[in-house]
Amino acid sequence: MKDRIYFLLVDDQQLILTLASRILKNNGYKNIIQAKNGTDALNKIKKSPMINVIVTDWNMPSMNGIELLMAIRNDPNYFNISVLMLAEEMSDDKIFYAIEEGVDAYLEKPFSEDKFIANINKVLQKDLDPDPIKYKLQKLTAMSLRKKVKETIEYGTSLVQEYENNIDIYLILSDCYLSTRDYDKAEECLHKVLKINKKSSKAYYMLGQLSMKQFEYEKALSYMEMAYSINPLNTDAVISIGNIYLKMGKIKEASETFSNLQVDTLTNRNYTSIGAAYLGAGNLEKAGQYLQSAKAPVLESIAVFNKYALELKKQGEYEAATDQYQKCLKIDPLNHILLLNTAVCYFERKNYPEAINLLEQCLKIDPHFNDAARLLNHIKKMKR
Repeated sequence: MKDRIYFLLVDDQQLILTLASRILKNNGYKNIIQAKNGTDALNKIKKSPMINVIVTDWNMPSMNGIELLMAIRNDPNYFNISVLMLAEEMSDDKIFYAIEEGVDAYLEKPFSEDKFIANINKVLQKDLDPDPIKYKLQKLTAMSLRKKVKETIEYGTSLVQEYENNIDIYLILSDCYLSTRDYDKAEECLHKVLKINKKSSKAYYMLGQLSMKQFEYEKALSYMEMAYSINPLNTDAVISIGNIYLKMGKIKEASETFSNLQVDTLTNRNYTSIGAAYLGAGNLEKAGQYLQSAKAPVLESIAVFNKYALELKKQGEYEAATDQYQKCLKIDPLNHILLLNTAVCYFERKNYPEAINLLEQCLKIDPHFNDAARLLNHIKKMKR
């Protein structure tokens, strides 16, 4: 049994990684992988698909533990991996946030061997839970994450007949209805969640998103403020509040909202979200300040950096745009759109050899990419 369990330990402190590894080995577990932060962990998960249990610290650079948990729970390939969350201070707010995002167990540091193993056993016991709703929810979640919207709605609707007080089913259904712009049904599901649990920060957050999609900014602001009051550690809610202020034209209020965030707790994802908000408001300078603070984009944020680079290109700032594209290409080197956009920047800077190199790479990936072929032919004609 223990030979089939694969652990991923995630912490920026080598001492904790060494201690947890030693405890697991002392208790008969052999398959142990280590990662320094959330970003590193996601890369390790993709390379080691057999991982069953993740033990992660909360406070880490680049990507913290709660963001790692959210990334896992939103990935159709890894959403059912068990997660044990560690924190130097496991406050009530942290416990609430972690549980809402789907953590399986949590433990305060420093910990003894007995407490650590007790929590590992708790996590593993959950996997053996024969409760039929667990497997039905896993099936529903997998459908939803794989964007099988029609099937998810049909199956979810049948499940609520049997489990009418299950919040997770309504949250999944509301997300599907949001994606199909059936806002009335999405709102109905979210209000059912709040009828069952008045303290569902997630439901208020999603109601805020729903209101934003309908340009009801005052309503959206009220919902996001409620989500934040229930879960004061939810930085996403604060950033959404700032974004709403920007959309309402309340620049000062937005700036104050973002400035009040604790800099030492902000992650790359947070900086990118704020940068995206300012981009949407047309404030390129402010967007740049926050995006520069994001040490490196992740795959999910490339669209934001690409948009920022496009805006820089429009202003003739080709060198700055090239820097942004190069950041993105480190994460997604086979993205032919990024390769073309970077090549255009080099072309405008009259660096033709580099432009040709990128365009040839682009056409190797997609031989029928006409825009790349046209620019390549144009440059070659110029050089004759």
